[in-house]
Amino acid sequence: MNVPEKLTAGFAIVMLLHLSACDAGKPAAPKLAPESEPPITTTETEKPGVSIPAGGEMLFEAGFEVHQLNKGPEERNASFERVSGAGTGFEHAIRGRVIEVPEMVWHAQISTPVKSDLPDGAIVLLSFWARTVETEADSGMGEFLVYLGMPATDGVEPSVNQREKVGPRWKQFLIPARVLTDYRKDLTHLNLDFGSGRQTIEFAGIQLHRYEGKEIGDLPVSE
Repeated sequence: MNVPEKLTAGFAIVMLLHLSACDAGKPAAPKLAPESEPPITTTETEKPGVSIPAGGEMLFEAGFEVHQLNKGPEERNASFERVSGAGTGFEHAIRGRVIEVPEMVWHAQISTPVKSDLPDGAIVLLSFWARTVETEADSGMGEFLVYLGMPATDGVEPSVNQREKVGPRWKQFLIPARVLTDYRKDLTHLNLDFGSGRQTIEFAGIQLHRYEGKEIGDLPVSE
C-alpha cells in the first residue's frame, strides 16, 4: 500500500469512529416496526376463553361497522384496519395504531354506541379480546382505558372507567358492572381508549350484555 492509500484508509477509520460516537449519544430507536414491515403476531391466548353466560341481552347492533373509530381532531393520531381475529373465536379484529400520541387518550379510540336505554342499577357484562402487536413501553405491555357511560354528558358518572394492560398474547377481558344512573341509548357508549403512547393494539369480539335477575357476583370476571 503506497502513502496516499494509507492516508485514505486512515481517514475512513477516523470517520467511522466519529460516526459511531455520534450515534452512541442518540436516543434508542422506537420499538415500533416500520409501516412496510408487518408485525409478528401470534394466535396464542393467555388462557382459554370463557363462554358468555346465556340469558343476556346483547346491547350492540349486529355488524362490524357499528364501531366508531376515532383518529383524533385532524384524523392524524391513529389508524385502523380490519385484521384476522384467529385465536379469539371471532373472524375479525380491529387493529388500532397510534401514529402521533394525542393530548387526550380518547383521540385514539374504538367507540361502540349502546342500542338500548340502561336504567339505574342494571347489571351488564363487558367482554372483548385484546393483544398488543407493537409498543414503545419497556414492559412490552400495551395500555388502554375501558369506559362505559355517557361521555358527551357532563356530570354523569361512568359505570366503568378503568385502565387495563395486555401483552402479545390474546387475552379475554370480562368486566361485570352495575349501571350507576339512568343511561340514554343515544348517548351511551362503550369506549376503548388507547392513545396513551405509541402502540398498536388489536381488539376482537367487543360485546356488552345486560342481565335480568343476576348480580355482579354471578358473572365471570377476568383476572
